[in-house]
Amino acid sequence: MKDHLDINLGVIYKYFRSSLFLFSVGIALIWFYWILSIPVIIISIYLFQIKSGIHIDSEKMIFRKYDVLLGKKYGKWIELRNVELVVLRRASDAQTMNSRGTTITTNVKTFDVLLKSGDEMTEIHDFKDYKTAFNVLNYLKIECSLKTRNLFQEQMDKR
Repeated sequence: MKDHLDINLGVIYKYFRSSLFLFSVGIALIWFYWILSIPVIIISIYLFQIKSGIHIDSEKMIFRKYDVLLGKKYGKWIELRNVELVVLRRASDAQTMNSRGTTITTNVKTFDVLLKSGDEMTEIHDFKDYKTAFNVLNYLKIECSLKTRNLFQEQMDKR
């Protein structure tokens, strides 16, 4: 029996804008205060490389979404004991952008794993692939003994 599940989601560019801004400031500082520019550029590179992941501890019945900075994981632990149902669903978001008479519509499809506690729904993560989302759902069902519902599979079975 595995008492925890740790999924490394890799670099997700969560701090891309901040790191790009700091990198630009660091490059601009080279001409004025070159000693100050070096730490600013180094910090911007670290921000660009922040990785993300999900950690579920079935023994303590807690989970967290985390960011890894300098080898340390940062994230808030959330209790799983009060969860009534874990739901896997397919979500689809469309965004329309207009620019100079041209309209571009982008569709993003994800697989969301949600925790239902009373009237509250907490999203664990919106996964890009079904396999990882299903593995999380299955782990919560088997190792944490939580009730689960796979809405995506139910929709596929109806077809």
